[in-house]
Amino acid sequence: MGKRKIFCKVWKTLLATALLVTALGAGASAAGTKTVDMSRDANGAYVYAGVEADYDTTVYHRFTVPSSGLLAVSGNQFNTYSGTAYGLSVSLCDSNFRPLDQSSYGAYVNASASDIEFYGVSAGTYYLKVSGEKMYSVAAAFEKVSDKAGTSKAKAKTIKQKKVVTGVLAAGEKAKKADWYKFKVTKNKKLKLEIAAAGNGYTEFYLYGPSYSKKGTRIDSLKNESGTYFSINGLTRKKLKVKPGTYYIRVKRASYDKQGSGIYSIKWQLK
Repeated sequence: MGKRKIFCKVWKTLLATALLVTALGAGASAAGTKTVDMSRDANGAYVYAGVEADYDTTVYHRFTVPSSGLLAVSGNQFNTYSGTAYGLSVSLCDSNFRPLDQSSYGAYVNASASDIEFYGVSAGTYYLKVSGEKMYSVAAAFEKVSDKAGTSKAKAKTIKQKKVVTGVLAAGEKAKKADWYKFKVTKNKKLKLEIAAAGNGYTEFYLYGPSYSKKGTRIDSLKNESGTYFSINGLTRKKLKVKPGTYYIRVKRASYDKQGSGIYSIKWQLK
């Protein structure tokens, strides 16, 4: 299942935004750095469109999100003569202007081609940094996502059978931060797990419990996708019955995506 189906609301909100603006604002500025406030459009997305006087200008576009959730960012640069739309690089920054992207160049997005970058965020003020563009538009759509995960195995959040739980690995957090969940198996049956993740990096899911060694087993590593798994048993992926007892799920950033962020969902049941 693709990212469009997993997180339809924020995707549709951003694509419904007036990104391909033909009549851009006339507020030009000299070369240098400036900060502007993004406005909210009819769809609730944060938007900005403008024309700069010089290609050497760097603009920080300020907006605030009210809670933890998923942030979708896109935009376009435009040919100053024909108005033709192209992609551009955008960097998400925190309230101290610290970059939060995987790459120092930011993320390449293209609204006209439905090319969108996803981030997991906590409540607060953020900036979208755009450099060296004369005519462009940027937008960010936000969707609230509940985040009540435990911060350690001892504080793991209980998941009820057949209930979906969500969590956020927020941009700017420590790379080693992990979320913990637990559930109790009372019968010797097959365990079905449904998980999904969206963001700008891979999210890893691990399972621990009576049917596995102390090191546990990795369920999968996902980025803007979902999967269904039955009684995971390492690389064999056989549909085995699990032993009764308490099981734990650990969710973390992939070791090669230390600056990654995103959101995820988990659901379990016995079959």
